[in-house]
Amino acid sequence: MPIESRPGIMFTFEGCLPVPETAGCLWCVAVHGPGNIIAQPSKEIAEQRAAKWNEGIAKSAERFRERYPGEDVPLIECHVQPWPWSAEMHADAVAKHGGEPEDIC
Repeated sequence: MPIESRPGIMFTFEGCLPVPETAGCLWCVAVHGPGNIIAQPSKEIAEQRAAKWNEGIAKSAERFRERYPGEDVPLIECHVQPWPWSAEMHADAVAKHGGEPEDIC
């Protein structure tokens, strides 16, 4: 399971793996912190949702700082990356959830 992604490399608990070519790739948003991976219908939608969710996470973090001054804010961030599992699992996940979780932050 990926825990971080950078161009050309996917970091997993098992080590570093090359990321497959992105042409025709299936996409997801990885929510680092809780470790959720959410299948997305396309890279463009994944990028839009990751930006939207990161905005919501930033607002939640600000409310946390206001409520608990001096406390460390939990680190949560969304990143777009290639889907790490089968095409069938991707299709099932998108069909079931539409790529939009009920509550991301």
